[in-house]
Amino acid sequence: MSTAKDPGKGAEKAHGKPSAKTPAKPAEGLPAKILSKILPPAEAPKEPGEEEGEVPHRETAPAEHGPGPDLRRLTEIARALNSEPELRHLLDLILDRIVDITGAERAFLILRNPEGKLEVRASRSLDREEVKKPTAKVSRSILVQAEKSGRPVLTTNATQDPRFAGSDSVAYMKLRAVVCIPMIMRGRSVGLLYLDHRFEEGAFQGVDLGLLEAFGAQAAIALENARLLQENRVRQAELERSKEKVEELNRVLREKVRRQSAELDQVKQVLRERHGEMKLKYAYPEMIGRSRRHLDLLRLLDRVIDTQVTVLIHGESGSGKELVARAIHYQGARKDAPFVSENCSAIPETLLESELFGYMRGAFTGADRDRKGLFEQASGGTLFLDEIGDMPPEMQSKLLRVLESGKVRPVGGKDLISVNVRVLAASHQDLRKLVEAGRFREDLFYRLAVITVEVPPLRDRREDVPLLVERFLDAFAAESGGPRREVAEEAMALLSDYDWPGNVRELRNEVFRACALSEKVILTEILSPQIRERAVPRSLPARLDDRPLKDLVRDSVEFVERRAIQEALARTQWVKTETARILGISRPTLDAKIQQYGLEKQG
Repeated sequence: MSTAKDPGKGAEKAHGKPSAKTPAKPAEGLPAKILSKILPPAEAPKEPGEEEGEVPHRETAPAEHGPGPDLRRLTEIARALNSEPELRHLLDLILDRIVDITGAERAFLILRNPEGKLEVRASRSLDREEVKKPTAKVSRSILVQAEKSGRPVLTTNATQDPRFAGSDSVAYMKLRAVVCIPMIMRGRSVGLLYLDHRFEEGAFQGVDLGLLEAFGAQAAIALENARLLQENRVRQAELERSKEKVEELNRVLREKVRRQSAELDQVKQVLRERHGEMKLKYAYPEMIGRSRRHLDLLRLLDRVIDTQVTVLIHGESGSGKELVARAIHYQGARKDAPFVSENCSAIPETLLESELFGYMRGAFTGADRDRKGLFEQASGGTLFLDEIGDMPPEMQSKLLRVLESGKVRPVGGKDLISVNVRVLAASHQDLRKLVEAGRFREDLFYRLAVITVEVPPLRDRREDVPLLVERFLDAFAAESGGPRREVAEEAMALLSDYDWPGNVRELRNEVFRACALSEKVILTEILSPQIRERAVPRSLPARLDDRPLKDLVRDSVEFVERRAIQEALARTQWVKTETARILGISRPTLDAKIQQYGLEKQG
């Protein structure tokens, strides 16, 4: 059986009578070879080399409709196929449309897999159900012939068609009407459409092969577009996964670098402190201590001293705020000019203005002469205003004016006097909270707190207690002219363990009291009752405050380490080799720890 009716008759039937309607516009993008099979000769594009008026050979079955409706139908199908981006849905759509066009009992869509082998990707029966075991339902002989020729293969009765006489699959399946359409794109086979009807011989007798070929071309385009879209989605998903992996690796790397940097900083800190590499720029003979908090304070002062900005010093009573102010002045550029200090809470409100700005003769009762205020007295140098938080609101406004203008007006005077003063302020109160409570001017706070220096309480630097005690023992001996006292180790441990709510000032008073009550060695019995009762060995700071956990852990470890070394040294009478053996560390490590914690042999 031939693949199509006689060409002459097919052409006569297709073109014998002109259509009364205007032909539809050809589908844009279809090859001329395909359009020539669905358009009349007058409208069909010429093939290369085709003479004018020549009717090319076209392999068609008798058509029931004119070219206009077929072309419109093909255009609608092409639009529908190219509007479906999902490959799975597109396969179903192609089969549904081809079944509608041909009335096939079954339809199979065959594509090449990545290995290049043909496989059935979708199947559909007339009632739109999937065909079971579809691979066994198609004839490979027919598939091979259609793919080799690149043209549709149609047979009205495959078992009697001489082209397939030697085909086992045709004979075994007793195939009747079959049509196989290659899907060609850019000269390359994308796959095939395989249609059959097992019960109706000549079922595809009226099907236009040109229309089927055009359908196959459109299906190939749509499949290729869907394949490319799916590929892009897969690649995009892979890129997203790769991006997430890279981001995760970067996060892990950043965390690793951060940990290593932190560890390196700690090692550098230990090495610098151990070998004296981290030298301070200025000397601070009056500020005693080797603790981390104390050294951090001194390093900050190294930077503050070289500036001329106002500084706010915050710390508890007795922590050494005035010592900090004096260090800033006497190590700085104004060291040869006056340092003037005043406690704002110690002066009555009525006298504070005249004390700070001075007064003119006759300004008030008893003002029998002109007097310079503290700003004028400190001109060229430093004015230290302690307990600035206790300053009355009216005086806060006047102080702000002086800080902004650099000029003062004495009480009872008319003229402004220029002053060149660096102002250092201090308070044991939290000025930010005073601002929130409306008790301190916000603008004055920001004018004073250009740089804020926090002075740590003594309980946060317990390892400095033995050094301070030694300094006060020397001071008492110098003042009294008597022999220098020593402190028993048990007494020193109690002094180190105490909280010292009055800070360094309270410690100094306690040492002076103990020296006055002892002759040579200060024993635990000499210490004040509150120290003997409240000083309990502890491995955590007295107050947690808002400090980070890592700081609390580090301070606790340092405290426990220091106490263990102290006790081991006491047991061995400072035989370092034996002490190192007891502690399970090397002798150089022990020496470094002794230096770090400022431990010294007593007596």
